[in-house]
Amino acid sequence: MTPSATVGMAPEHALLELTVLNAQVGRLTFEEVAADLLARGLPAEIVTRLASIWEKTEVIAGELFAIGRIIVTQVVAFVEANPMIAAGVAVGAAIAALIASIPILGPLLAPLATPLAVAGGGAIGANMQRGHDRGSVVHGAIDLASKFFTLLIQIFRAIAEYWGRPEKSS
Repeated sequence: MTPSATVGMAPEHALLELTVLNAQVGRLTFEEVAADLLARGLPAEIVTRLASIWEKTEVIAGELFAIGRIIVTQVVAFVEANPMIAAGVAVGAAIAALIASIPILGPLLAPLATPLAVAGGGAIGANMQRGHDRGSVVHGAIDLASKFFTLLIQIFRAIAEYWGRPEKSS
């Protein structure tokens, strides 16, 4: 990720953005979000792992924020904005399921094959999302992570900068 992608948001603006995101996720239920993700083709294994993130909260600047809900809703927004990546992840999960179903060797290979196949499928989907189907899986994975985390990184860095400022005395 380039340094310019993670700078430029004023701390006050970041706190406001976080407050707005927190308000937007306040009424959502995980069941609604999970149903939407499953309907879009995201593998059930990934959706169920998001359930544990959903409940995480943090107190920031004296206010309780549903950080887990914010992160999960950002995942949903990312999937909506990048359908090829979601399709790649789904294909990777299908390949992992096929590998796991191989008699005798499948159960031994599944713990290694599943994360590799899902990540590889997502990275290939990221390459396709960029407009080509060739390129390194590593570059696709980096593009995938960069696109997803840029906004959240900007918000959290600006808030961290805000906390690091010395208090003004009156």
